[in-house]
Amino acid sequence: MTILVYIAVLLTGGFISARGFLKPGGEKQADRLLSVSLFLLIFMMGIKIGMDEYVLNSFRTIGIQALVLVVSSVAFSIGGVRLVAKYVLRWEEDTQ
Repeated sequence: MTILVYIAVLLTGGFISARGFLKPGGEKQADRLLSVSLFLLIFMMGIKIGMDEYVLNSFRTIGIQALVLVVSSVAFSIGGVRLVAKYVLRWEEDTQ
């Protein structure tokens, strides 16, 4: 699939919700559908990874690299948000 399909689906969803085509309780249903879809996607990714011999054989190397990537991403994200909040938004931490 091309990126244009993803953009079209996203814009269609935005158009439907902006025009009020959903019922008033539709937000809860959309949240449930989104959660189920996300869990299904993660499950299918796990199946795909489990079927790939190359990934399984190099799992130790990939795992270490993924751990370093995740930890550094979280650390720099938290640091970046703190810097923006403190210096750009002039937000002060509650020291209590």
